[in-house]
Amino acid sequence: MLLVLLLPIPVRTLRVGLIQALGATRAMQILPVSSSKMSDLVVQRLAQAKHPYEYRHVAYDGAGHCGINGCFGGGTPDGNQLAREDLRRQVMKFLGRYLVPEPDSDSNRTAP
Repeated sequence: MLLVLLLPIPVRTLRVGLIQALGATRAMQILPVSSSKMSDLVVQRLAQAKHPYEYRHVAYDGAGHCGINGCFGGGTPDGNQLAREDLRRQVMKFLGRYLVPEPDSDSNRTAP
Protein backbone atom coordinates (compact mmCIF):
# COMPACT_ATOMS: atom_id res chain seq x y z
CA MET A 1 0.00 0.00 0.00
CA LEU A 2 2.93 2.32 0.64
CA LEU A 3 3.96 2.12 -3.02
CA VAL A 4 0.46 3.18 -4.06
CA LEU A 5 0.61 6.22 -1.81
CA LEU A 6 4.10 7.19 -3.00
CA LEU A 7 3.23 6.94 -6.70
CA PRO A 8 0.24 9.25 -7.21
CA ILE A 9 -2.28 8.44 -9.88
CA PRO A 10 -2.09 11.39 -12.35
CA VAL A 11 -5.85 11.96 -12.60
CA ARG A 12 -5.53 15.74 -12.71
CA THR A 13 -4.50 15.49 -16.35
CA LEU A 14 -7.79 13.82 -17.37
CA ARG A 15 -9.97 15.98 -19.59
CA VAL A 16 -12.79 13.47 -19.96
CA GLY A 17 -15.39 11.67 -17.90
CA LEU A 18 -14.39 8.36 -16.37
CA ILE A 19 -16.29 5.21 -15.49
CA GLN A 20 -14.32 2.46 -13.75
CA ALA A 21 -15.99 -0.93 -13.63
CA LEU A 22 -14.38 -4.01 -12.13
CA GLY A 23 -14.74 -7.12 -10.09
CA ALA A 24 -14.78 -6.09 -6.43
CA THR A 25 -12.38 -8.79 -5.29
CA ARG A 26 -10.03 -8.92 -8.28
CA ALA A 27 -6.47 -8.33 -7.02
CA MET A 28 -3.93 -6.47 -9.10
CA GLN A 29 -1.05 -8.65 -10.21
CA ILE A 30 1.77 -6.26 -9.26
CA LEU A 31 0.46 -4.76 -6.02
CA PRO A 32 -1.06 -6.27 -2.88
CA VAL A 33 -4.08 -3.99 -3.30
CA SER A 34 -7.45 -4.85 -4.80
CA SER A 35 -8.53 -3.21 -8.03
CA SER A 36 -11.50 -1.84 -6.12
CA LYS A 37 -9.24 -0.08 -3.61
CA MET A 38 -7.17 1.38 -6.46
CA SER A 39 -10.36 2.69 -8.06
CA ASP A 40 -11.42 4.20 -4.75
CA LEU A 41 -8.08 6.08 -4.69
CA VAL A 42 -8.68 7.37 -8.23
CA VAL A 43 -12.13 8.64 -7.21
CA GLN A 44 -10.66 10.31 -4.10
CA ARG A 45 -8.04 12.08 -6.20
CA LEU A 46 -10.61 13.22 -8.74
CA ALA A 47 -12.75 14.64 -5.92
CA GLN A 48 -9.76 16.41 -4.36
CA ALA A 49 -8.90 17.91 -7.75
CA LYS A 50 -12.54 19.02 -8.22
CA HIS A 51 -12.62 17.17 -11.53
CA PRO A 52 -15.23 18.93 -13.71
CA TYR A 53 -16.42 15.81 -15.56
CA GLU A 54 -18.49 12.85 -14.42
CA TYR A 55 -16.57 10.04 -12.76
CA ARG A 56 -17.57 6.94 -10.88
CA HIS A 57 -16.47 3.55 -9.75
CA VAL A 58 -18.75 0.54 -10.14
CA ALA A 59 -17.65 -2.69 -8.41
CA TYR A 60 -19.27 -6.05 -9.10
CA ASP A 61 -19.20 -8.69 -6.36
CA GLY A 62 -18.50 -12.17 -7.66
CA ALA A 63 -17.03 -10.95 -10.96
CA GLY A 64 -13.58 -11.34 -12.43
CA HIS A 65 -11.97 -8.90 -14.86
CA CYS A 66 -14.86 -7.96 -17.16
CA GLY A 67 -15.53 -5.90 -20.23
CA ILE A 68 -18.78 -5.56 -22.13
CA ASN A 69 -17.90 -8.62 -24.23
CA GLY A 70 -16.76 -11.06 -21.56
CA CYS A 71 -15.01 -11.81 -18.27
CA PHE A 72 -11.84 -13.65 -17.36
CA GLY A 73 -9.52 -14.01 -14.39
CA GLY A 74 -11.94 -15.34 -11.80
CA GLY A 75 -15.41 -14.66 -10.59
CA THR A 76 -18.43 -16.93 -10.65
CA PRO A 77 -20.46 -17.63 -13.80
CA ASP A 78 -23.49 -15.79 -12.34
CA GLY A 79 -21.37 -12.90 -11.02
CA ASN A 80 -19.63 -12.49 -14.37
CA GLN A 81 -22.90 -12.57 -16.30
CA LEU A 82 -24.54 -9.99 -14.04
CA ALA A 83 -21.46 -7.76 -14.26
CA ARG A 84 -21.35 -7.96 -18.07
CA GLU A 85 -25.05 -7.17 -18.44
CA ASP A 86 -24.99 -4.25 -16.01
CA LEU A 87 -21.68 -2.92 -17.35
CA ARG A 88 -23.08 -2.86 -20.88
CA ARG A 89 -26.07 -0.80 -19.65
CA GLN A 90 -23.84 1.51 -17.57
CA VAL A 91 -21.41 2.18 -20.45
CA MET A 92 -24.16 2.83 -23.00
CA LYS A 93 -25.89 5.24 -20.62
CA PHE A 94 -22.59 6.98 -19.82
CA LEU A 95 -21.66 7.36 -23.49
CA GLY A 96 -25.19 8.40 -24.40
CA ARG A 97 -24.88 11.43 -22.14
CA TYR A 98 -21.74 12.69 -23.85
CA LEU A 99 -21.62 11.48 -27.43
CA VAL A 100 -23.62 13.50 -29.91
CA PRO A 101 -24.06 12.06 -33.38
CA GLU A 102 -22.62 14.15 -36.17
CA PRO A 103 -25.15 15.45 -38.67
CA ASP A 104 -25.29 13.31 -41.76
CA SER A 105 -23.27 15.30 -44.27
CA ASP A 106 -24.92 13.43 -47.14
CA SER A 107 -28.42 14.50 -46.06
CA ASN A 108 -27.70 18.09 -47.19
CA ARG A 109 -26.83 17.04 -50.73
CA THR A 110 -29.33 17.14 -53.50
CA ALA A 111 -29.78 14.21 -55.83
CA PRO A 112 -28.04 14.54 -59.21
